[in-house]
Amino acid sequence: AEIAQADVANEEAVARLFSVAESFVGDRGLNVIFNNAGIYPLGTIDDITVEQWDEVFAVNARGAFLTTRGALPLLRRASEGRRIINIGSVIPGLGVPGILHYSAAKAAVVGFTHSLSRELAGDEVTVNCLIPSQVATETVLTNFPGAEEPIIAEQSVKRYQQPTDLVGALVFLASDASEFMTGQTLVVDGGRLLL
Repeated sequence: AEIAQADVANEEAVARLFSVAESFVGDRGLNVIFNNAGIYPLGTIDDITVEQWDEVFAVNARGAFLTTRGALPLLRRASEGRRIINIGSVIPGLGVPGILHYSAAKAAVVGFTHSLSRELAGDEVTVNCLIPSQVATETVLTNFPGAEEPIIAEQSVKRYQQPTDLVGALVFLASDASEFMTGQTLVVDGGRLLL
């Protein structure tokens, strides 16, 4: 294993990240890129500044673009199993107020997924998006204390989603079992968003 830290919104930092990745994977290439970085500050149309809007888009949408673009040479080098997995959100589908910039940025990630799946079809790279409910991560538990109850009330599965609830779907999307699936949005949210 190799660890490299990078600000996914910064083009130079992402380039350094993939320099480390390339030295680690070498000629084998990279099989899976998982775009999961995200920030989600609260804000309404009346109080979000342009700088806050741009920062949320920079991390949530530009970050997926930059890391995917940085990973592509290594993905194309892999002999098989080339996968891109993006993390979306239930928020755009639910129309939750008070988190407008996050909602718009995550909707952009879904559009990015759909278009990129067509663009990379010739490279045999699959691109899919996974949409969770609100997951009980350390950041969520710190920034949104007490949010569990109303979210659980919206779900059919009556418990707070844990990171481990996404493992099966992520392994599936990263594996050969999903090789005929691309451009799709897979919702794993305990029945919070019903499409």
